[in-house]
Amino acid sequence: MVDEQNVDKINQTAATLSPDESEVELAKLTPANSKKVSVPGICEAKVRLECTLERSLELGGTGDVPGCDLIIGKVVQFHIDDAIYESGRVDAKGLAAVSRLAGANYAKRCVFKRR
Repeated sequence: MVDEQNVDKINQTAATLSPDESEVELAKLTPANSKKVSVPGICEAKVRLECTLERSLELGGTGDVPGCDLIIGKVVQFHIDDAIYESGRVDAKGLAAVSRLAGANYAKRCVFKRR
């Protein structure tokens, strides 16, 4: 999950690089060993999920218009920073998660009060 502190680094990982270049190295992120999958995670992520592929579906695309893929994964391991986890819950404010809108644009969390 992307947080406010790492948005700029995450945007750098979207760079078009040759196959022998690393987005992780370019963004100066730190690889983290995974427990159940062979692909490393990112140390800077306050929450990260290890997933295995369940299914990949090709969607859309006609003629010269490319389609896209819907990737369905199974979460096999959670990693949650102790600083934002207490009594079985993630502190949303401490997580400071953002959602990607388009391009390099992100939205911060907003707070709704319950009535």
